[in-house]
Formats: sequence, C-alpha cells, structure tokens
Amino acid sequence: MAMTFTQYLLSKLAEECQEVAKEALKGQQQGLMSTHRGRTNQALLCDEILDFHAILHMLEQHTGEPGHGEGFNRFRIANMAELNSRIDKRCYYAYLSFQNGFTVLSDWEEEMVRAGALRWQKNDPNHLVQIGDAV
Repeated sequence: MAMTFTQYLLSKLAEECQEVAKEALKGQQQGLMSTHRGRTNQALLCDEILDFHAILHMLEQHTGEPGHGEGFNRFRIANMAELNSRIDKRCYYAYLSFQNGFTVLSDWEEEMVRAGALRWQKNDPNHLVQIGDAV
C-alpha cells in the first residue's frame, strides 16, 4: 500500500533527523572545521539542518490544510519566551555537565550557560540538583 503524503513527509523528517545527528557527531569527533568531501563539517551540518527545516516547513504547510488536524504550526517561533525557556533548560543541563567535569567551557561559555541555567532553575525550581551543588 502506498504512503500518504503526510507519511512520506514524516519518513523524510526522520531521515533528516538522522542526517543532522550524523553530521553533529562528525563535528564532535573530528571538529567542526575539519574538511570532509571538500567542505567543513560545520557546512555539512548546516546543510542538513536546512534540509530538516525544509521538511518541517512542508509539514507545516501540508498538515495545516483542512482535514489534516491542527498541523505543525506549533513549530513556528511565535512565542520567544517559550524558546528562551527551552534554551535555558539546555543551559541548565550543560552547566550540570560542566560542574561534574564532563564538559569543558571557556570563560564566556561558562558565563552564558550559567546565566541560562540560573534562569531555568528560578522558573522551574523543582530540580534535585541546584546550580552550585555537586552531584
């Protein structure tokens, strides 16, 4: 049986997620500025992220049509406070990794990550580990 267009787009979204992950891991292992296939790992990662956004945009357009539910319009960044909260959440976990010696941060990275972590902790204080505490 043939796929619907939505099913096709979902399979392409999964494929693009895998490709983003693959290029991100290459950047981690080899460095973002290392060259592969005549291009830097950073450029290859950016291409895959753009492909991901293209498929996401297609899902937003297609599933927002009548008869396709509420669609993927939720992915549009209309609420910057929600986006910033999600960034702060990632900073919280990055800072815990830093505190426990698993991640190295430059001075400016530590300052940025710590500020986000503290904002996240202030807005969602139900965490077992407080910034400044060791695990």
